[in-house]
Amino acid sequence: MRRTPLRAALGGLALAAVLTGCHVPGFAVHQPASKQATSAYHLWNATEFVALGVGVVVWGLILYAAVRYRRRRSATGTPSQRQYVVWLEATYTIIPIVIVATLFGLTLHTERKLNAISAHPDLHVDATAFQWGWRFAYPDAGGVASASQGDVPADLYLPVGETAEFTLSSTDVVHAFFVPAFLFQRAAVPGSPTRFDITPTRVGTYDGHCATFCGLNHDDMLFTVHVVTPAAFAAWLAGQK
Repeated sequence: MRRTPLRAALGGLALAAVLTGCHVPGFAVHQPASKQATSAYHLWNATEFVALGVGVVVWGLILYAAVRYRRRRSATGTPSQRQYVVWLEATYTIIPIVIVATLFGLTLHTERKLNAISAHPDLHVDATAFQWGWRFAYPDAGGVASASQGDVPADLYLPVGETAEFTLSSTDVVHAFFVPAFLFQRAAVPGSPTRFDITPTRVGTYDGHCATFCGLNHDDMLFTVHVVTPAAFAAWLAGQK
């Protein structure tokens, strides 16, 4: 049985979708576990849906052109040589500009929310990166701290629903504080401390690590984030003292 051009085009489109590893929007990122992560997650989803919409339109136009304007056996002469269709060219120029401007505005708005520093955080955490480990100190709690011990990762405890202001620094080379569940990464640069806020929204245990290659034992730069209830956090601090 001879395949029609339409069936062949649909089959090729399906094969292309499989080979390019298409996924359902949102499935490629961790579920947000902090207030800041929720903003980043929404921006990611918006970007993916816009990209998916653009892709569907482009695929549809390609398929339409391939079927509608294919050369037929009965065709004679030369196709139309018209050079310009002003309204069409204006349309496919304006629409991408609007899409890019919208995504730029959403990105700028999200970045401002991610970089916002609370005037009255619930606690302070001094995060120090070093070759090859982490140290987390709580200056408001009488010097309570947790640090990496050889290949034993440091523990970072945070109370759910409360804003923690971090002061991130490095003692040697450039490192990167990265918690996938928080959809957040920030560079730790020697001599240039940086501040940021994290407000956990889900109780749980999450992995953290250095996301910048920093030397021979870079893979040992791990830490564990424990998001607990405020009561459990207070009990942990008391136990550490």
